[in-house]
Amino acid sequence: MEPQIPAWVSKAHVFINYLGSFGIIIPALLGWRQRNRLPTPMHAVWWYCIYWSLEAPVNVYCRRVLHQNHPLHHVDVLVETWLLGLAYYEALGRRRQPWWLAAGAFFTAIAVADATIFSDIFHANVYARTVQTILLLACIMLYFERWIHEANRQVRPLDGMFYISAGLFIYYAGSITGYVLAPFARSVSWDAQTALGIVIDALFLGCLGLIIAGFRAERRLQVEAPTTVEANPATMTVPVRRREKQGT
Repeated sequence: MEPQIPAWVSKAHVFINYLGSFGIIIPALLGWRQRNRLPTPMHAVWWYCIYWSLEAPVNVYCRRVLHQNHPLHHVDVLVETWLLGLAYYEALGRRRQPWWLAAGAFFTAIAVADATIFSDIFHANVYARTVQTILLLACIMLYFERWIHEANRQVRPLDGMFYISAGLFIYYAGSITGYVLAPFARSVSWDAQTALGIVIDALFLGCLGLIIAGFRAERRLQVEAPTTVEANPATMTVPVRRREKQGT
């Protein structure tokens, strides 16, 4: 007889899933409070949080009532990738614009093909998820590379995008195996699918914590920036040194 996952583990999985799904409203609200002062990359992340806040109840309805949420996942992967891609496009200074547009067009083609040819819209979008992970991890690594080079030239505080990039890296690097194996696990047993789901949802909780930390860090920078001053010996005035907008 195959070992079965205890009932409390399944209940814990449901709790973790709901906590992550609806917990995204916290950074969405934090971003709303700072919406007029957020750097452009953080604005894109804010819209990412808003999308998932609206998607959460729709996803629950699809699962509990329609018993099918795979079509929604095919939409999710497109919106998620484009919003985060926009965030890193702005964070990296809009460099290599043709490369970004080509990558976006390539991913969109893969996602559409996955929904219509490769996997079908009523099955898991393994191909789109895999390509999404590769592209976003590349963006995150480019961001960290730029951050390290800038940190070598000047002392700079950890901004919101740093925390968010760390969280996204942990989530995408850790969860891609689970997404790829999910169809296989579903065909093996419910317990295998539950185990993979716990890993994916736990990784997203860690990512969510760092996204919240990112918006809180951005808030601290906004509070501290006006207090940083530099005396001008020519005019004997003390102008405020404004924090440079990230990505410009």
